[in-house]
Amino acid sequence: NLADEADVKIGGVAVPPEGNWFYRGAAQTVTLTPRPGSPLAGLPIAMFCSIKSGLDVANVASAPVFGRAQTTTYSWAVTGHTNSGTFQLRLSGVGMTTEIALVVSKLISSNLVDEADVKIGGAAVPEGGNWFYRDKPQTVTLIPKSDSPLVGLPIALTYEVKSGLDVGNVVSEPAFGSLQTTYSWAVTGNTNSGTFQLALAARGSPVVNYLLPTSKLRSR
Repeated sequence: NLADEADVKIGGVAVPPEGNWFYRGAAQTVTLTPRPGSPLAGLPIAMFCSIKSGLDVANVASAPVFGRAQTTTYSWAVTGHTNSGTFQLRLSGVGMTTEIALVVSKLISSNLVDEADVKIGGAAVPEGGNWFYRDKPQTVTLIPKSDSPLVGLPIALTYEVKSGLDVGNVVSEPAFGSLQTTYSWAVTGNTNSGTFQLALAARGSPVVNYLLPTSKLRSR
């Protein structure tokens, strides 16, 4: 059983119970490390990939390639491309009867716009932005698209003052900047009138946030 002889990490971290997130075009390194006292080093070991949903075989690549046994450095750079979906990595040693099957990984776009839609007050955000009235909360929701495996990825709502407001004039519950897996925030403006811009950021995303059109806050 390969799991008795070695540990696996992705990006230098143990694989979490919910699996790993991959962003299209961004490689992550999968490493197999023999445990202290194990004579595993030198045994040919290969990594394999099984598509679970939404992807074609060519959408996930590895260097060295999947299926090619390694005997010196047990390290593979895995990169996802083109589509969103799920896949499972497996590591197998020559002559061993039990492989290591990692928790299913999820591949998504680095741009949240490709993975989800945003509504404020239950309606799509208009091109000109939303109107907020002081002391009246509106609910901002992020809704994963039907074919996206986004659910479960921690995401934070943030905002930036554009004009007329102090930083404390707009608040959120849950708080701005706190990562959430339930994608709903009650946003309230108070005290002053002005403009602000909401944005959503996914944990580990290598690109710019999901920016919404500038919102306007005014007195009732």
